[in-house]
Amino acid sequence: MISFLKWLRGYLLISCSGPMVERFLNQCVHQNILLWNLRREGEELYCNVGRTAFSQLKDISKKTGTRLTIQKKCGFPYLLYRHRKRRIFALAALLSMVLLYVMSLFIWDIHIEGNESYKTDEILAYVTKNYVHGGQLISTVDTIALEEELRTHYDKFAWVSCEIQGTQLIIHIKETINLNVKNKAEKPADLIASKSGQISSIITRAGTPMVEVGQKVKKGDVLISGTISYVNDSQEVYEEAYVPADGDIVAKTQYSYKDTFSLSYYEKEYLDEYRRGYELQFFGNQWKIYEPKNLKKEYDRTEKIVHVKLGKTFYFPVALKINQYQAYQLKRVTYDKEQAKKEAERHLQKFCDNLCKKGVEIVENNVTISISGENLTASGTVTVLEPIGKISLIDTKQRQKEKTNEHSGETD
Repeated sequence: MISFLKWLRGYLLISCSGPMVERFLNQCVHQNILLWNLRREGEELYCNVGRTAFSQLKDISKKTGTRLTIQKKCGFPYLLYRHRKRRIFALAALLSMVLLYVMSLFIWDIHIEGNESYKTDEILAYVTKNYVHGGQLISTVDTIALEEELRTHYDKFAWVSCEIQGTQLIIHIKETINLNVKNKAEKPADLIASKSGQISSIITRAGTPMVEVGQKVKKGDVLISGTISYVNDSQEVYEEAYVPADGDIVAKTQYSYKDTFSLSYYEKEYLDEYRRGYELQFFGNQWKIYEPKNLKKEYDRTEKIVHVKLGKTFYFPVALKINQYQAYQLKRVTYDKEQAKKEAERHLQKFCDNLCKKGVEIVENNVTISISGENLTASGTVTVLEPIGKISLIDTKQRQKEKTNEHSGETD
């Protein structure tokens, strides 16, 4: 940025010669005149100086007997002066700057990072269809509302942050994958069971606990109530308050597991045939530039998009899409019983590892492996300890009405 500002203001490359060049430099330092890129070649000293600061060097050069020679003029002011008669060039430069400014007012790329449970294409399709699309004015993008909508629509999103850099909308996502992630409401709410299980531990920080350790609960049961009742000496409720229930509830739950695969399968054997096709993307439209012909039926197709951009985040609505085709042939492979069991155990271990990433603790594994004919089946349950508290906002008016009706019924 400093180099760009120097170029924008203009600067000179000068040479200094004479018997008192060191005194000349001391005078420049004394008068706060910036010189940079100093180098000595023979008896001459070369350096850069700002366009406006050069006029201050004349008096110093006379005092010190130093001869100054302009070697080169650099920067935007001198560029304009050299091309002052080229009107078409000046007009094109002006139009380019206007176009660059206009393009900076729109969103041309949406980048999503941090997602694991949901595919990037799925999230991108949801965002572009309902909230933000390529070519939308940046001033009309409400990032706060988008964050709230994404948290509401995707249950596994614990935290979402949206920011605009240049012409790119960046969506940062963190999923609920850790026991230490706290769900805390800002309005009166209950903590209810997100799934059925047996309570293993409960710690209440705010609200009224409704369950005990060892108790079995069903999905939707209230675990910690956001209603606090105040009673008198006669154990009669004389006042109720509503708070955001807060606490940690861990329960023993079960995950069903079933995995079936054939002992015989086909494996891809890639060939040397590798082809490419090209498409031009411009303002959301696509034009095929080149598409390979006579492709074999079996091939893997991958896409790579090369965006036109300035820096890291200033995107333009122009991109080159490269379609890569890798041919292969299918090769039949058959497991023996030992290999099949090892493969089934590997699948089960991957399933358990994914559970552990979410912060659960596996306490029991009741999965059995059986082979019947040409198929292997692994089925059973995996018992885990996991947090099951989920926020459910309280309709205070409705709850007060229900309490009033209950009280009226008891009086009657």
